Amino acid sequence: MATVSTSASPELMAEQALLGALLLNAPAVEMVGSWLHPGHFYRPVHGELFGLLLARQRAGHPATTPGASAADRTEWAMGTIDQARSVRGFTPSYGHTLIASCPHAAHARAYAALVLDSAVRREVTEHATRLANSAAAGHHADVVELVPALQRTVERCFAVWSAATADVQTPACAATWTTPKPSTAPVAEQALAEEATLLGVLMAQPRALPSLAGQLLPGDFAGPLHRVVYEAMVDLSERAQPIDALTVLWQARAGSPPVPDVDLAQVWTLVSDPLPGDPGYWAERVVIASVLRTTQDCAEQLRALAAAPGRPVSFVLGDAERLLSHLRAAADRIQVERAVPPGPAATSAPRRPAAAPAADGRRAPPHGAKEDTHSPPASHTRPAEPTATGRRRR
Repeated sequence: MATVSTSASPELMAEQALLGALLLNAPAVEMVGSWLHPGHFYRPVHGELFGLLLARQRAGHPATTPGASAADRTEWAMGTIDQARSVRGFTPSYGHTLIASCPHAAHARAYAALVLDSAVRREVTEHATRLANSAAAGHHADVVELVPALQRTVERCFAVWSAATADVQTPACAATWTTPKPSTAPVAEQALAEEATLLGVLMAQPRALPSLAGQLLPGDFAGPLHRVVYEAMVDLSERAQPIDALTVLWQARAGSPPVPDVDLAQVWTLVSDPLPGDPGYWAERVVIASVLRTTQDCAEQLRALAAAPGRPVSFVLGDAERLLSHLRAAADRIQVERAVPPGPAATSAPRRPAAAPAADGRRAPPHGAKEDTHSPPASHTRPAEPTATGRRRR
């Protein structure tokens, strides 16, 4: 009967059970070694021991062939344990612990699938966390690089998971793919201030609206009132109507469909004080802030899905592809080569919003990332790219 440590996590127990099964069942190494790799193990000592087992199997150890003698099987286990003495953190007694931790040596493939399950979740979570933290910290250039890195990770995980479950019945995931959830996080005060400044600059230079309307969408504004004012200005511009404080106030009130609870006093405050500045600069700031919010929301949602043990890995990978379509569309809107300079680019300071939200207390991005070394499978397809949300038409 297997010896199980009640203090060990299920992930650690799966790694121990697999290694114990492979020490007892040498032919199983070839069966799982075609898709499981040393890097899939959480504990480095386990990964190195699995690498040693792979090396001995590929060298043609007699225990890995059908009809191996009892002496060959014994030498396989004891010889591997003896060779593993050079592995840091490994002792012969731990090798015997691994053997004792295996419930059934014939179930090696099932244990290997559990190890891969944990590895896929861990890797998707790691990359999603780095992406979410970079977005929270405002590192938009990093976001442009990390979204493709997450894409490669998901494709690689899809390839290895497909190989591992090729002859195993798994639940379909297409019908369960998720879509981004609305963000509930507080909006940074700086983002709201920059939106208000952009509106003031546009009131001073309404001729800039036609050139900005195609790249700056109402949904890019985090402040609901800012969104209403911008839509009113765009509607007036598209109909070649005069744009001033009164016409924008009137259009904001008469929006179609009408927006409930529009605070006309706050609208008047936003539009009655035109500001000097560069509309393109402030529009780019608003777009970047919108992209970062979308990126953080999608990455945090993916991280939560990957960490949910009750959600099958096939479902998680489907979720990842669906969310990645939104992440790619968002990241494509950022032009790194014309990134926002560190110094001021307009003659006016950002106007503070009427009601400042609470600080969001976000984290700095962690360091250290795994290299993506596998190419995606030729048969792998991704969902269709979503179209950007258009302006509300009158």
